[in-house]
Amino acid sequence: MPFKDCEEGLKSLLREVKIHQGLADRHIIQFYDTDYVIEDGERRLRLIMEYAEGGSLNMAIPRLQWGDKERITGEIAHGLSYIHSLGIIHCDVKSPNVLLTKNLEVKLCDFGSARTAADKQGSLGTEGWMAPEFLEDATTYSPESDIYALGIVMWEMASSGKSPSTRSQVLREKLDDVPHEYHRIMKACWDEDPKRRPGSKEISSLSHGPSFKEALEKLKQFSLGDDNLDRENLRVPYQHVVDPISGGATRRNFTSDVDVPEQTFLKSPGTPSNKPTVYLKLAIQYYQAGLYDHALDYARRASHYHSGGSYLMGQMYRKGDGVEMNQGEADRWDLKAAEGGFSASQNYIGLRYFQVRNYTEALRWYRKAAEQGDREGEFRLGAMHYYGHGTRKNPQEAEKWMRKAADRGFTPAATGMGIICLEQERYREAMTWCLMAREDPISEYHIGCLFRYGFDVLPNYVAAMEWFQRSAKKEYGLAESAIGWMYRNGVGVSEDLEEAEKWYRKAEEHGDLDAANELAMALSDIGAIEEGFNIGNLLEKAEEKGHPLASANILLREM
Repeated sequence: MPFKDCEEGLKSLLREVKIHQGLADRHIIQFYDTDYVIEDGERRLRLIMEYAEGGSLNMAIPRLQWGDKERITGEIAHGLSYIHSLGIIHCDVKSPNVLLTKNLEVKLCDFGSARTAADKQGSLGTEGWMAPEFLEDATTYSPESDIYALGIVMWEMASSGKSPSTRSQVLREKLDDVPHEYHRIMKACWDEDPKRRPGSKEISSLSHGPSFKEALEKLKQFSLGDDNLDRENLRVPYQHVVDPISGGATRRNFTSDVDVPEQTFLKSPGTPSNKPTVYLKLAIQYYQAGLYDHALDYARRASHYHSGGSYLMGQMYRKGDGVEMNQGEADRWDLKAAEGGFSASQNYIGLRYFQVRNYTEALRWYRKAAEQGDREGEFRLGAMHYYGHGTRKNPQEAEKWMRKAADRGFTPAATGMGIICLEQERYREAMTWCLMAREDPISEYHIGCLFRYGFDVLPNYVAAMEWFQRSAKKEYGLAESAIGWMYRNGVGVSEDLEEAEKWYRKAEEHGDLDAANELAMALSDIGAIEEGFNIGNLLEKAEEKGHPLASANILLREM
């Protein structure tokens, strides 16, 4: 805008900048900076933002498939959930304000009308997308008003790109071949009573099923047994206690507490004579026999020449075997072993740096282990590239290292490969990798997700429930939460809100961030507030754990 324009316009633009520059979510267009240019002899202010190659949603609608439409709806809801959790209302949700990447990923933009929940000032949105309560009183705009506008965007996509002129036009329009769940949520978004409109969590669930159905349309259905498995592509699972790539809740320990294998020690860098090797063999034998005093003596002798001896010393101090447990001493011995080239210690030192968020050092040690062909090191290095810890996110590098470990039977890496393939919509590969790691609760959960969202278009809910239950037996929180969701929504089982509550409680206990939020909603469904349950406390608990939707639900309950 020209600098000489009205002061009010400049204030509005600066308010947009102030709101937008504080947002950081994958479904919000990224704000970079402000700049000015000279046009027609006038100095004009401009906003510099992320480039979305796919253009605006309204231009893309004619070429979208139903799977795209449902996924896009879910991603818009995700973006709205994020800003609502920060107390921000968009106030101008419409298809031109939804940008797309070349892969049709949603980037919500144009915060020129946005306001905070406490701010009653701000420009109007766009007629046709405005909620009825906003037309009556502009100060009543709320997160539910954004949900109404999202419902109109859903109508735009369902009508193949028609532009809404009035509410009556939207209500009169006959829509053909609209998926049942999409149609149900779309109509619920239009409810004149804001309190009866669905939450962004419910709407965002649309982003999962359809894209899976389409991508898996030609995928052969795997048996729950082994009859249809490609045995040539299956590897013997390597049992380990390493947290996999998923980021989901699990009780699995992140440290490696396995007994020391002699052959691993003897592959450590060479020693000047046979005596250190004899010391190390004796230390291992005494350790495995539980004679820790002798093990400690010979491990200390071996440590002067052999990094395996230093590693054993570290393990004994870490576990308190024959000595008083001492984490500092354990770290000192492990560092000595790591510097001597012992890959198990390099992984452990990398983990210790990771735990204090020194990702650069963690990456360095994991790379040392990986470059020696250590499967755990390859897996951890792949995970660092996947998450962008200590380096930029690099999916290709992540997959390269993860695949190396998975190809040699490292179960967490096979799970990681399954998750990478899921994210990249390579669903056949995802199923193959997850089946390779099918004793891993996280892989079992993702197999359940694949069955739940469909083979040959139609989902297989019975198979989904079986895999979720297999995972839940190992106390995997996301699987327990998925079972709760199926009971709450009557998907594949009879609707049973009390059973849903039971599973959500288990999931919350086992660390699933979604569970407290979902449990609060389930308790609301059965009127449990009258029985003394404090739903507000549950939501606050979920918010404290970092769950963004809980903040939004707390905000909605207070309005």
